[in-house]
Amino acid sequence: PTEPRVRFAEKSADCLSTSRDLKSVILIVRLLLFVAFAFSRASPSLAAEPIKFIAISVLPYYQAGFSASDQPYVKVVGARDPELRSNDPQVLRNIAALVQSNGEYLTPMTLMVVAIRHYDLGMRDDAVFWFYVAKERYRTMELVLDMNHRGLVQVRAAVSAFSELAGPVINGYAFCDADKQRDARRRATAWAIAHPYAALSVPELPALPGKREENISAVASKLGLELDNELEYLAKPETQAMLKNGREASKADAKYCWAN
Repeated sequence: PTEPRVRFAEKSADCLSTSRDLKSVILIVRLLLFVAFAFSRASPSLAAEPIKFIAISVLPYYQAGFSASDQPYVKVVGARDPELRSNDPQVLRNIAALVQSNGEYLTPMTLMVVAIRHYDLGMRDDAVFWFYVAKERYRTMELVLDMNHRGLVQVRAAVSAFSELAGPVINGYAFCDADKQRDARRRATAWAIAHPYAALSVPELPALPGKREENISAVASKLGLELDNELEYLAKPETQAMLKNGREASKADAKYCWAN
């Protein structure tokens, strides 16, 4: 059994806006965390079945096959797309190693696909890490670039769709172990800071008001502050209670906490 297939057709999603202040951003992140982590898109009849395959479509970048054994459609990184389509775990490990050493040039959509493919091939801890890396990569764009500009709206909508559709599955697994989830979040933020996105400095991409160089320099401290706020929020007893109740209601452990 799999998650219901959902098709994405150039929707203009309501993403976090760079015009909002940090306090508002953190509040929205908190709400999204709870909704995405606690509940799943699966129908009640499938609620207790293990979900081992992320059956989503975010065109023109990604479309899952009809089963876990099918190769998906991938169009995110040109010559390397066939490797991302491969169902050979070693091929994916090789791709991940290349990403680790040359990640400054990869779009958040590419990183989302890397995360999904890790989940589909049973490497779910790596899927969690790369999913958070993808979200942090996009967040750096929000802090520097004008994501409301017509040249970047498709990126904004695509990342929102990936997060909305793949997020409940990957986060459903991530919160099987809260300590591992926190560790993955910290490592993802550290990775994003250590691998600043090269596109932020491209003059052809529209930037937010102010000096681009100053906004880029401030990215690391802002990512760190947002991480601290998020982890503090998740550590609160009332948040943990909400997550626990939500996971019980959606039978998240049965769906996501199965052993390989």
